[in-house]
Amino acid sequence: MDGPLWFIRNLYIVMLISPIIYALIKRMKIWWLIPFLLLWILGFSIFKNGIMIAFIFFSLGAGLSICKHHLVIDKHVVLFSLLFCLTIILRYNFHHESISFILSKINILTGILFSISFATYMNKRWKIDSYTQFLGSISFFIYCLHDLMLPFIKTFWINFYKNHNILFNGWMYIGVIITDICLCILIYFILRKISPQITTILLGGR
Repeated sequence: MDGPLWFIRNLYIVMLISPIIYALIKRMKIWWLIPFLLLWILGFSIFKNGIMIAFIFFSLGAGLSICKHHLVIDKHVVLFSLLFCLTIILRYNFHHESISFILSKINILTGILFSISFATYMNKRWKIDSYTQFLGSISFFIYCLHDLMLPFIKTFWINFYKNHNILFNGWMYIGVIITDICLCILIYFILRKISPQITTILLGGR
């Protein structure tokens, strides 16, 4: 099993070809990534074991940085919110396997755009970064733990409401995410209270 650290492993692998990625970005900006992105959405992977998705988003992030493009998209927060909710509803209520698979990939992309636009909007309006700085220190803990807890949380939500419908499937998706993050934060603080030294080691400290 890959476990929760598969993406970290794949980033190390992608780093080995970063000089090639840099050369492509300098020559063709980020447009050369479009065919790879379409292949990923359609389910065709050139690289195995999740390296494809690491390659795409690593290259995309590098391209935005090298080309000095800033994702200032808070003005479109309502649009991205609607698109994100729409893809959630369609994803979990479309029973055609191929279409549902493509919708799941589109859902990831709209989710990223929604998260960035919503966080930027909230920070500009209420300066939430001063309240959420503590999340930076535990983000790696949440990343490592959240995937291990998902099967149990999904089972809870499915058993909580057995009469599934379109609206519930959408709310369940959001509810699973919120429940997972909240439980990870709670476990972090409990571990830090019981044994701060072990918690520090788990987070990569010495």
